[in-house]
Amino acid sequence: MAYGDGTLNLSGNLNVAIGRPLDARYILDNEADLTAAASWTAGGANYAYDGMMVYCKDTNKTYQLQGSNDYSISANWHEFVGSGSSGTAHDAMPSGRYDDVTWQATGSFYTAPADGYVFILMQGNAANQYTTLSVWTPDENSLIYTNTSYIGGTSGYCSLFYPISKNFKYKVSWTAANKIYFRFIYAQGSY
Repeated sequence: MAYGDGTLNLSGNLNVAIGRPLDARYILDNEADLTAAASWTAGGANYAYDGMMVYCKDTNKTYQLQGSNDYSISANWHEFVGSGSSGTAHDAMPSGRYDDVTWQATGSFYTAPADGYVFILMQGNAANQYTTLSVWTPDENSLIYTNTSYIGGTSGYCSLFYPISKNFKYKVSWTAANKIYFRFIYAQGSY
């Protein structure tokens, strides 16, 4: 069997006599309740599941819980958008939501929490200082692409802005002196 076994065998269909979904979890009044424990737990048990679909009435958006049954992580909720190329293209664009990333030692690996972008801005105080961003497969065995931004004179800025897929690794190396921004910016359709 390609799907999970159910607990109720039914050789018929249902005649639902109410204007509501059969599964009450399918509709929430407020999008903010997607990550609220009160929406998905009762008696200490979690009733959310990987693949669950939820419609939010206040925003007219539908989300799917993907990757785990941890409803409390907003990056696990993926918005379904309209069909056609405009919806798909829009999903790939940077959103206004970002996380500031904690700087580790130069050459350290980081993991993308969702589909999105890595943005780095540094300032140098000497010629030929640089910042390098390289993107790797999730197992860190294969380099996908890399780019370096150099400071040409004795001072200036170097910046990098690159797309990355959820769970892929990225490595940041630098000699530039001043760290200004290091952010993960979520794609529109990734939360």
